[in-house]
Amino acid sequence: MTPSPAPGEANAASTSDPGTADIKLRVRHEKVPIPLLWLDTWIFIRLARARAGEISGSDAAKLTRLGELLIAMRDQRKLIVPETGHDIEIEAGGHLVEETRRVMTQVSLGVSTHFRVGRDSQIYRGLRAFAAREIEFDLPWREIFTEDPLEEIARAGPLIRVDLNTSAADLADHRRANEDLARRLEMLRLDCRARAETFDARLRVELRGVIDAVLQLARDLHGKVARGEPADPDEWIRYSVEVGRWVETLHEHLTAASTAGDDKFADLVRFYESPWWTELPAIRIMCELYAIKLTGGEPIRASDVQDMEQIAVLLPFAEAMVLDRAMADKVRRLRLDSRYGTEIIAGIDDLLVWLEALQP
Repeated sequence: MTPSPAPGEANAASTSDPGTADIKLRVRHEKVPIPLLWLDTWIFIRLARARAGEISGSDAAKLTRLGELLIAMRDQRKLIVPETGHDIEIEAGGHLVEETRRVMTQVSLGVSTHFRVGRDSQIYRGLRAFAAREIEFDLPWREIFTEDPLEEIARAGPLIRVDLNTSAADLADHRRANEDLARRLEMLRLDCRARAETFDARLRVELRGVIDAVLQLARDLHGKVARGEPADPDEWIRYSVEVGRWVETLHEHLTAASTAGDDKFADLVRFYESPWWTELPAIRIMCELYAIKLTGGEPIRASDVQDMEQIAVLLPFAEAMVLDRAMADKVRRLRLDSRYGTEIIAGIDDLLVWLEALQP
């Protein structure tokens, strides 16, 4: 396998299509027919702790009521509460792991989503619309799920959950990787603050970031091939996942539309510079969250990246999301809640009020 020719600096800088710069897209997103509620991992953990008797008093009573409401509304088909990669955080916590998994399964009925599934489906639809120059296109809610949740709920019976526990070494590697990423982002945040970088300036950097990363990845791999140096298998995998498949997918659509250029890689860069990329909700939300975090005064935590990934993909389709107070504040300041019609909830009390309001 040989990577597509990596464009040179001059070529990369000249790929922008001025004809697309002022296009106003209408990207329509559908809400899930049964209200989708996303819960941050700490909710499941607190529910498990309350069941285990580790929380007492009024807090325990509230959590008991919350658990009852979630299960009752699940049974009444009034709520979908999906699993979205919570398990790795639960395992990493190392406390009441099985109890927390049990709570999560009871609430979710096994319905699950994944950040990459939802993000990739949006990218695919953006590529297709870009090739056809469609200024209106839809993002179906079903594509954020690994399986159709309505069918999963309809056939739900006794659930048997099977988890392959992550090894201690893998958990330690995951924790180190998250902490290392958080440290690097925190260093970047401090640099942004020292330079008094504005949100708008940082947002432009974030939206451009994927282009720079893709160009660098392709050039590094292409350079090794040209020099006869062996490339690590992980480099080939990363290239295939992050570059190769999108190059070929876009080329197929451009060819079908009779608008393919001579340089497939340059076509992909043009897509990344166009509104068909920058206005995809999963991309726009993620970049705005990064921009507000990196120009803000609050230190970046290891859990922030995963939370931002879930918000970026699920927020347009969810009726409500329960976030920690710091992240909820960022989402509200960006007005993402009003932009996408999603309720942002930051505590147990507010969640109970929201759920009670859905009851007859």
